[in-house]
Amino acid sequence: MTSPGGFDGALQLQAGLHLSTTSSSSTKDNPTDEMSRCEAMEPTSMPLKLLEKITNNFSEERVLGHGAYGKVYRGVHDDRGDIAVKLLHNSMQTIDDKQFIHEFDNLMMLKHPNIVRFVGYCYETQRQHIQFEGRVVFGETTYKALCFEYMPKGSLQKHLSDECNGLDWQTRYNIIKGACEGLKYLHEGFEKPFYHLDLKPDNILLDENMTPKLADFGLSKLVGEEQTRITQSPIAGTLGYMAPEYLSESKVSKKLDIFSLGVVMTKIIAGPNGQTIYAEIPYKQFLDQVQGNWRKRLQTPWSSPESLEALCQQVKRCTEIALTCMEIDRHKRPSIVDIIHDLDQTEKNIENINSYEQDPSPPLDSSSNVVEPVASAPPTTPSPPPFLTQSYIGSSTPCPRPPPKNSPVMTPPPPPPPVPRGGIMELFGTFMHRKAKISGHGQRFTYNELASATHDFSKTQKLEEGAFWTVYKGTLTLQDKQGKKQEVSVAIKKNKHGMSDEAREAFKNEIDIMSPLNHHNIIRLVGWCDKRNNLLLVYELLEDRNLEAHLYGHGAHMDAEHSSARSPGSGFVLDWRKRYNILIGIASGLEYLHTKCMKCILHRDIKPENVMLDSGFNAKLCGFGLVMQLNHAMTSRSMDNIIKSQVYMDPAYRQNVGGNRESDVYSFGVLLLEVICGVKPKLTSIDKGTKNSLVEMVRECQERDAILDAADQRLRGEFDEEIKGVLFIGLRCVETRHGDRPTIEIVLDRLVSLTAK
Repeated sequence: MTSPGGFDGALQLQAGLHLSTTSSSSTKDNPTDEMSRCEAMEPTSMPLKLLEKITNNFSEERVLGHGAYGKVYRGVHDDRGDIAVKLLHNSMQTIDDKQFIHEFDNLMMLKHPNIVRFVGYCYETQRQHIQFEGRVVFGETTYKALCFEYMPKGSLQKHLSDECNGLDWQTRYNIIKGACEGLKYLHEGFEKPFYHLDLKPDNILLDENMTPKLADFGLSKLVGEEQTRITQSPIAGTLGYMAPEYLSESKVSKKLDIFSLGVVMTKIIAGPNGQTIYAEIPYKQFLDQVQGNWRKRLQTPWSSPESLEALCQQVKRCTEIALTCMEIDRHKRPSIVDIIHDLDQTEKNIENINSYEQDPSPPLDSSSNVVEPVASAPPTTPSPPPFLTQSYIGSSTPCPRPPPKNSPVMTPPPPPPPVPRGGIMELFGTFMHRKAKISGHGQRFTYNELASATHDFSKTQKLEEGAFWTVYKGTLTLQDKQGKKQEVSVAIKKNKHGMSDEAREAFKNEIDIMSPLNHHNIIRLVGWCDKRNNLLLVYELLEDRNLEAHLYGHGAHMDAEHSSARSPGSGFVLDWRKRYNILIGIASGLEYLHTKCMKCILHRDIKPENVMLDSGFNAKLCGFGLVMQLNHAMTSRSMDNIIKSQVYMDPAYRQNVGGNRESDVYSFGVLLLEVICGVKPKLTSIDKGTKNSLVEMVRECQERDAILDAADQRLRGEFDEEIKGVLFIGLRCVETRHGDRPTIEIVLDRLVSLTAK
């Protein structure tokens, strides 16, 4: 006999469905109808008799797998297809009931192509009799089962292999992307985030098309506004996939799932031992090894060098994402939204290559009105944060395998020869310029669109004017990814020298270099135009002012009200935390340019006017008119033009030494000292040339052991030790000999470490 009981009634209320019992003879006697109902979109109650029939009375031959809470059986029906039946163990009823209803609640909410579909459930209590010590004893047995769509390819665990064997790259990538989409649905698809808490290959199931679906939500949790919690009760996750902050401090957050995702991705890309191999060799060596193995496998007689390179770059980007997800410091791990954004970009790069190979004519007359939104914190590498308030700055927990401090980002190993390193989008750009045409990779605007946006380039819209460009403020109506139109403020740079060969080459160079860049401390190139004998570049516009305006009360975007409020000696002060945050942002952007792009990018004009600040005083590098690239193996490159802001210029640079990373570090050092001291640098004449007045002043203070005398005295007090440390870093940056200057990676690391002491 079956008894519905209180728990059974609770399930009826939660599911909004009628839970069948043995008294419902019609459903009990007609298993075929029940099978039809389990295939409906909404989960249905399924009687035990049906489940026993389709699993051959829960035969061991039908077992698909088992876990801590029960076994999973394959339910086979002749006409209606198969399902997976998860039968929970009959142990302590209170604990089982709690686990059952918890997973039931979770499953009722979830409907997504990359989440395994919940099709039915069973909760029946039967009274049974047995012989005990010569007499009949009656007892109750409760059967609890959850039913899911059947996944014929089994779990991902069964398909893991190294790069040289097993699944091809496209299948592996599709599994990675699908798993990420499923996790995005959990993290972002509800009013409150939903954490899986046990993401691993065993819990990623594959259908007949190898489409991945996340499964096993017995440990999952819904979390309210406080999205990081200290849990008092242990969650029975899986060692090797659990984030270190949970193991050491029982912290639970979205970043726990991200850590697990990184481990899973590493195993998909490099095999079941991928994580172990990564722990034993340096970061760059692991990247090179994985990409090299995949390059050999992807290379075919019919693949073009360009398409091969695009696929290899996708492998590399996925590997970088996986390693970043496994950062010890959870604040350095990317969000699932940022991960998918990066994956989408690799797909677009490959599509561009394929499109060109099918139709090599450059799309000069096409004009899309879709501009992708900028990701807030793209997961390019484990980089320091743009905001001082992020708590990881104070963390002293080392990463077991961070990117090396003195190593450039890897270059692809041969064959084929390395592509121009400005991003795969630059590779695509190379195709577009084979006929000396400019196609660009942002949005291509018409001249009329930009003229209308600036009121026909009215003087009232002018922001600033230089020797080569005039910059106007404009407003454009654009569409985001969802197709929603919105008005966006932009800065439009109009070349003052027409369409000369030199101007056109500089224009093309800036587009090629800036288009692929995606970093929260780099101004974003939105688009361009090369019509009516005009060269125009469209950049995002920050409505706040540049750094010089905030330091001295003048400069770009200053109006009368702000000018009087921020004049020298006024009550307005950029406090220490704001200045420190600005320096961290500039250094982070410069580190990205030097080490995280396909080629090393030299800014060559770092100064306060070329640092824009948003309303939160977060810095974005701009002013890329003199930008140039180096191969990562190169130390310098000669050039015809030199930077115009000579007070920030490396003295060796002024003596016609080639452009190099050390020169950017010098310019950053001068800017750093200026930000801390609040004094504008000047060049002063000496017998054998010139000296930088600001650098000399700080050195003089250091020599008499009073370096804090050089700092803006309005900053003195609570943060003197940090200020002193930053000044010493600035002096290292402006050392006379190149070899004595630190790399920007070391500069950034030391700036960040000051607050960790």
